[in-house]
Amino acid sequence: MHRSGTRFPASAAGHAGVRPGALPGLALGLTLLLSGCKKPAPPAAIPGAASPDAVRTVMEGLTENRPQVLWEALPPSYQADIRGLVATFCDHADADIYDRFFRILGKGVQVLQRKKEFIFNSPMTLDNVIIDSGIGLHWKEAVGVLDTLVNSELASIESLRRLDPGKFLASTGSRLMSDMEELADLAQRSPRGNPWVRAREALEKAQITFVPGDGNQGFLTFATTEEADGREVEMTQVEGRWIPAQMAADWKTKVAEARGRLAGLSSPEAQKAKPMVMMILNGLEGSMNSLLAARSQKEFDEILRGLKSIGDMAKALRPDAPPSGGPQ
Repeated sequence: MHRSGTRFPASAAGHAGVRPGALPGLALGLTLLLSGCKKPAPPAAIPGAASPDAVRTVMEGLTENRPQVLWEALPPSYQADIRGLVATFCDHADADIYDRFFRILGKGVQVLQRKKEFIFNSPMTLDNVIIDSGIGLHWKEAVGVLDTLVNSELASIESLRRLDPGKFLASTGSRLMSDMEELADLAQRSPRGNPWVRAREALEKAQITFVPGDGNQGFLTFATTEEADGREVEMTQVEGRWIPAQMAADWKTKVAEARGRLAGLSSPEAQKAKPMVMMILNGLEGSMNSLLAARSQKEFDEILRGLKSIGDMAKALRPDAPPSGGPQ
């Protein structure tokens, strides 16, 4: 149903938002908010009275690679819920496995950084589309994004336990988004191929209307030149923050479900699988060390072939893995 109300200027709306139903992430998900946007998406939460300035704050922040605006726009109790989920993960995740995994990822990034020539000339990578893509052409920048991630506050259980989501998004999150935008700009043949550019252009043409409703209810309408009638999102105010009504309705249930899944990380079944997981991680780390030490293409390729057996071991841990000797 169409509603009339105060229309925000297009220039005030020239910025990106997020899908209303998404549970706010703490890492790379935030870098994808602008990817592939053909039309503006409504903001996750809007502080205060949903004024044009408030909308602009959230949307400008995202297109300026400041994902912390999402955190700042969340109701305080939602922020507390997210902190609680991080704490639950840290309490139930196996620190040996988690820390070892990130250590191996770090060594993997070193292989990508130091052994580019061997990687690009290996018969094991001949059919890899990444090598011939824009990412392959700008390898240093692409690997730099991974390096930022594996050396961030996410790299150990202890640093994750101390993580402040807002500060993380303002530092590591912002750097990741900026580096990914730069990589997208380099990898595309034209500016229009950059999803950041497409999102900004779409939002520059957008008209955003906020219509107050009864009490703590209201509506946001996003209209573009392609969709004159726009899309309408029902909003509700929670602790002084405007958020999509569906997000508010689902929040407690989604948080409870997430908490239950995280608690399962320390289940007897998970503990039973730990020896096999550690064996796989031992093999992976040994392979990373060997790849780093490789002095010839032949030696490097032989180590890559050996990784297949480790991959087969990892497949056996999948819940849906077939019995030994069964079809793969």
